[in-house]
Amino acid sequence: MTPVTTRHTGTDQLTNAPIFDTNDAIVWWWPVPTGRYRSNDLELLDESEVSRAQNMKSRDARAEFITCRAAVRRALSEALGVPATDISLGRLPCPGCGSAEHGPPAVEFPATTWQYSVAHTDGLGMLALSPFRVGIDVEHVRPLDAERFDFLVLTPAERRAVYALPEGDARTLAFLRCWTRKEAVLKAVGVGIAAELTALETGSEGLAEGFAGGLAENLGGGLADGLAEGLAEGLAGGDGAAHVVATAHDGGLHGLDTAHDRGLHGADTAHPVHAGDLVDTAPLGFPGSWRTTALAVPDGWVATIALPAGADRLPAVRRLPSVRRLRA
Repeated sequence: MTPVTTRHTGTDQLTNAPIFDTNDAIVWWWPVPTGRYRSNDLELLDESEVSRAQNMKSRDARAEFITCRAAVRRALSEALGVPATDISLGRLPCPGCGSAEHGPPAVEFPATTWQYSVAHTDGLGMLALSPFRVGIDVEHVRPLDAERFDFLVLTPAERRAVYALPEGDARTLAFLRCWTRKEAVLKAVGVGIAAELTALETGSEGLAEGFAGGLAENLGGGLADGLAEGLAEGLAGGDGAAHVVATAHDGGLHGLDTAHDRGLHGADTAHPVHAGDLVDTAPLGFPGSWRTTALAVPDGWVATIALPAGADRLPAVRRLPSVRRLRA
């Protein structure tokens, strides 16, 4: 394809396809059935991914891993114009410690400067692709006792905004909005949740927007315990700190019944809900300003994307085309 140069906000960005002509990021989402994966998903994984899946003791975790890795390859195949099986995935060095073991994800083949970020939670997976540094996070919305660990997450201003809302759905959503903003920004930076979250001010604008339905039934633990455990490990520091994102997600991977997949079959494309405040990461030792945007996702989930402040065009959100033949 003929290279296309997109100019806006004083930045020239060369890409090898025109998909970013009108948006600074493309976001795909897909449903993740509990304990099942499509029979042809496994065929898209490379040898190391297949080995990793086979070594997982939990059937649910194995199915989610296979589903999401295959979905990432399908989305990237659509964007990069190469077969999904030809795509090679790796990691960039961690900007904090230099390790390639837990740096941000990267496409190794085909050669591209585009960057991507992946997130998944109970029942839903997402991928964001951009010519800029990008981070995305999604959380399953459920009853949550935020007071158990809000002092580890919220700034004083965020705490005032969250607790100014009525107890229940609105307050839970606001807390999760703060959480997803922070995780998305830290993924865009490339370090994950390995810093003092209360030093990251995400603003109070739009915290209660973007969720049309009620909370899903609490099916026995999950998100709250996972968040608390992940925060405790991450804030303690050490080599495992950068893996807290996965720990926090793993706490809530196994509670969603397919009967709760409501809203997953809506429109194939959607517009972001709300462009939030700019977030400054200098207090964490990584100078930069990031724009967070709440994304339109099915009822029962909340998601945020983070892009550099200069990337001021809203991302496009679309559902990844489904593939049949589920198997346990």
